[in-house]
Amino acid sequence: MRLRWMTGFLVVCVVGWAFFNSPPMSANSSTFWTIDFPGAEFTLPTSINPAGAVVGFYQGPPRHGFLLKDGTWHTIDVTGAGWSQAAGINPQGDIVGRYRDGVWRGFLQSGETFSTLDFPGS
Repeated sequence: MRLRWMTGFLVVCVVGWAFFNSPPMSANSSTFWTIDFPGAEFTLPTSINPAGAVVGFYQGPPRHGFLLKDGTWHTIDVTGAGWSQAAGINPQGDIVGRYRDGVWRGFLQSGETFSTLDFPGS
């Protein structure tokens, strides 16, 4: 019984020593920041690309898509839609999402050009 207690105590000591003597985590290993669209009821980021551009949506009302790039907010609204939501962004900055104009539709925004993405037969 005493040997088991001594073994357990030794394990705790070794783990504790390793924890307190390990090098500190680099400050550059992780970065956290708050993403809140100004004046929105809520903001939900949905995707980030390698350049750090973030897309998602916020509740205004109504619901709007957004792009947060280089610290600047850009609203993404499909013309004629009741609401829009950005869902993804690729390394080139092309944004995909969905919107509602009476029916659900997908969109692709490449630069300033919007394209509707409808599933065939829907």
